[in-house]
Amino acid sequence: MAVMPMDMWVDREVEMKRLREAMRARQSRLIWGPADAGKTALMRKVCADLAPPAPGAYVYLCGGGTLHGLLCDLASKLFEAGDPFLRQKMLADGDEQEAGRWLRKQTSLRLRGILFSALRKGRYWIILDHAPP
Repeated sequence: MAVMPMDMWVDREVEMKRLREAMRARQSRLIWGPADAGKTALMRKVCADLAPPAPGAYVYLCGGGTLHGLLCDLASKLFEAGDPFLRQKMLADGDEQEAGRWLRKQTSLRLRGILFSALRKGRYWIILDHAPP
């Protein structure tokens, strides 16, 4: 990972404070701007500065590709974080040890339902970077 210049954070304290407050209040925020404006670096800095309430609470996704790919990436991250609801679904399907194989078998519709339930029951902050148009 590249080292960010120290002056990158000059005059961005207000932005970082607003993001931290929004994340603590579990509010959504859209951060947009031109390429190389420092949006990703800003989010990574804010996430690093916040103490997560639990391991795996911040889920960072790069949103390129298809909807099914994005859903699989999110499910995979929740599996890595030890999400009990997701693991219960995998266990019920008989694939509790092989997340990749289980994910490939799921339709987008089923994954959306499972993820909706898992995210409602869990306490996660989802950071979606580079969302497709």
